[in-house]
Amino acid sequence: MIQKNVIWCPSIDVEIRQQMDNAIRGLPNMHGSRMEGAGCDLSDFDPKGTLYIIAHGHTRMPLATCNNRQWQARELVQMLIGAGLPRDWREIVLFICHAGESVNSKSNAQKLLDLRAKKPTDMHARGAQRKLDSLAKSYQSTQAKGLQPAPFTSEKQLLPFAAEFTQALKTNGFTHFRVTSYAAPVAQSFGDGVIRLALQQRGGQWGEPASRHPHLIKIWR
Repeated sequence: MIQKNVIWCPSIDVEIRQQMDNAIRGLPNMHGSRMEGAGCDLSDFDPKGTLYIIAHGHTRMPLATCNNRQWQARELVQMLIGAGLPRDWREIVLFICHAGESVNSKSNAQKLLDLRAKKPTDMHARGAQRKLDSLAKSYQSTQAKGLQPAPFTSEKQLLPFAAEFTQALKTNGFTHFRVTSYAAPVAQSFGDGVIRLALQQRGGQWGEPASRHPHLIKIWR
């Protein structure tokens, strides 16, 4: 059994690769390999370790994004199951911006989903590019009318990504786990082993240690 902490990403791009390497060098007791998608093997890791999940967040939808792809929380859980993550895993930390807070209203998010569903499937078809350009303008206009990321306080808001992720773990039989998330953008550096936040839009600075802002650390069980 491998008694190391591990970092995982649904699909690694150049930027994420660099940040994963920083985490491997900077965070304590890290396994030396980047883990990616459902094709890696997490089954031999000690479930008392920590799993760090890294991806970009989304400011209007509860999505994890990287490598020009997007995933819902339940899709990440299915990938982790495919990778053999033990169902008695204890500690999971989400290095995903805004995962601990709501990023929009339900109504605005549904409008965005409806627009995304209208995207042409054949970009070579006649008029496809014109339709795509029109949808892009509508999407940007609709997105601008949505709520900014904020604490989850109302049923009119979307559930935070971390809440959806936690529920998906429970639905798939995971037990005794704790999910740590951040109600802010994560400053993905990790080189010195400190988890930092990007708080410029909240009157702070980029790279402030998360430990100095405990109200922005959200725990889910």
